[in-house]
Amino acid sequence: MKKFLLKSTLILPIVVFLVICEYKYRAVDNDYRYKNKWLTENASTIQVLSLGSSHTYYGIRPAEFTLKTFNASHMAQDLHYDKFIFDKFYDGLTSLKYLILPISCFSPFYDLDSSSEAWRAHSYSMYYDCHEHQSEPLYNVKIFNYIQFKRAVRNLFHPYNDRICLALGERDGRYDVIEQDLEKSGQIHAKTHSFAVLNWELYDTNRQHAEEMIQRCYDRNIKVILLTTPVYATYRKHIRKEQLDAMFAFCDSLETKYDNVTYLNFWDDPRFDKNDFADANHLSCDIGGVKLSRILNDCIMSDFNP
Repeated sequence: MKKFLLKSTLILPIVVFLVICEYKYRAVDNDYRYKNKWLTENASTIQVLSLGSSHTYYGIRPAEFTLKTFNASHMAQDLHYDKFIFDKFYDGLTSLKYLILPISCFSPFYDLDSSSEAWRAHSYSMYYDCHEHQSEPLYNVKIFNYIQFKRAVRNLFHPYNDRICLALGERDGRYDVIEQDLEKSGQIHAKTHSFAVLNWELYDTNRQHAEEMIQRCYDRNIKVILLTTPVYATYRKHIRKEQLDAMFAFCDSLETKYDNVTYLNFWDDPRFDKNDFADANHLSCDIGGVKLSRILNDCIMSDFNP
């Protein structure tokens, strides 16, 4: 009995500390909480919706669009979670005219849940009410993830705001870290995004995700823009060619198959130079992102006629 009481005395403070960390950190504002709430309240007003990963998080600036636009991208978001967000708010998107669906060189072969960025996936369970992993503690308790545990402890002693998006969902340019060495940045990011083995089964799954979104858009006369954002020359140089060719084939085949799909490929667009990039694969928010968004807006307002 004494041993039990001793153990309880030692363990109880630890349990209380962890519960407080979890409770306090869950209350921190963040992009996921904000975007879910905004979409819940304003989905019916959106005319252009952008999904995607960090490439559009940096690169789509809603204020540059004539039509009411919202950026629903998140860091490391894959086509699976693109589809989840689109499906969740589909019925409420009554004014939607254009869906921007970004396809990067990694997109056809990428799955967030099995990647090195998997620690981000819990946010869809906690803040978007995604029930796919509701029985898995890793997706439903922040402190069960080491990265989130460190953030939770830090927040307990130094409370902070974890939201870095602006009112219409785009990344706040004040958080940009401009890489001066684009040669090094290109090699590092290209290595991260090049897969040693191409998972063709996952390619088919991601194509199915894209086709289901496209078909739902077709049913409502919504046009889909498949978008490959600009990347710097050093990144292009080090990406695996077979993977790049597969991305182009992925997009070209969808554009050919569906009348409501247009593929806009800015991969090596000469209008973008080193001054437009935060690093070799991300546009700077307030320079390159503004430029890309203005070009996209011109395409939309001219209905893709030069």
